[in-house]
Amino acid sequence: MGKPVEIILEWKFEPIDFFEEKVEYKINEYSVSLEEGVARISITDDVYKSIDEYRVLAEQIYGKLELIFKSAFIVNQKKFIIHNPNVTVVDDDNKKNIYLNPVVSVASISTHVEFQIIDKDGKIVSDSRRDRINKIKDTSLLGLNLSINDEDEIAMHLIGFYYESFDKPERILTSLYDLHKALVNELKGEDNVQDILGIPKSKQVRIRYITNVLPLKEGRHPGENIGELRNATNEEIKEAREIAKEELVQYLHYKSKRKKE
Repeated sequence: MGKPVEIILEWKFEPIDFFEEKVEYKINEYSVSLEEGVARISITDDVYKSIDEYRVLAEQIYGKLELIFKSAFIVNQKKFIIHNPNVTVVDDDNKKNIYLNPVVSVASISTHVEFQIIDKDGKIVSDSRRDRINKIKDTSLLGLNLSINDEDEIAMHLIGFYYESFDKPERILTSLYDLHKALVNELKGEDNVQDILGIPKSKQVRIRYITNVLPLKEGRHPGENIGELRNATNEEIKEAREIAKEELVQYLHYKSKRKKE
């Protein structure tokens, strides 16, 4: 094997159109591109490390990469799988040595109905796919910047709680309660959640009622009531998730805005 001139870290992911088009993010000093089911980082170091050292680096980056997916999941709620990385060493003879690894992580799924609104002159004034792609990019970037680059532990926890409400069916409502409670604690009260994030007290009361008061199997059972547990209805789960999502997204925007001030 000749002298290494490039190290390529690649993670295959499914579905290959998770981001719907090519996106690029900065993770620490590395640029990662995600396109057609492959997340890729190219490294050209002055002093090359051992394969084991690059594997350790890949594992460290994986945690940050997963957060990008979880943040995008807030918007698209697509099931995803990220495979452990392949490490490819390219030498000065342009020979490639590939070191393979197995599979890792999964989340939940939804489908989308695409639509466009076209005016009388045939111009597109609203495109659901483009709007969604932009939201995916913006939200995943917010999650990455706050949770990883700024080490905002609250943002990391909130994103994790929301993801968990899909990933662990038995904890759907418990996770959403944890999200709301962590947010209230961080902002020091529901009044501040309303004043700072614009989440009405009525919605906050409602998410607490669904996740912590009703005797539901998916909630903090038996909650504040003693009695026979029942399954939450689809309507109750949907309502709690929508409120929690609004709280999470508003918090990410709030912290991002404060960062710029």
